[in-house]
Amino acid sequence: MLTQKQEAFCTEYIETGNASEAYRRAYSASKMSPGSVNVRASQMLSNRKIAVRLQELRKPVVEAAQMTLEGHLQRLEELSIAAEKAEQYGPAIKAEESRGKAAGFYKERIEVGATESLVSAIIAARRRSSAEN
Repeated sequence: MLTQKQEAFCTEYIETGNASEAYRRAYSASKMSPGSVNVRASQMLSNRKIAVRLQELRKPVVEAAQMTLEGHLQRLEELSIAAEKAEQYGPAIKAEESRGKAAGFYKERIEVGATESLVSAIIAARRRSSAEN
């Protein structure tokens, strides 16, 4: 169980994202040096009970922000259908392609090629380097 000040620290930390500022707001720190505040704030973050409480406070935000594959595919399907109904076939096809990529049906392939002049330049640079050593 946390003290009221520890709970206030957690709430302020979630709000500001700054442990020192959260410490200043939760505790009487007006007579403390900035370095002392930083040390105390760091100690607060190292406290296991504080860490657990911060995870609890973050959990709903993290869960709400996570995109699921199912939700993503559903949204792309909705966009595809809407585009098709509006006779916007290019965007409909693009949405379907995006659904396929998200579902893992397509693999993106990148081909890398080198011109003869580039290869020759690399070989010449290696020879010069070897000759200098």
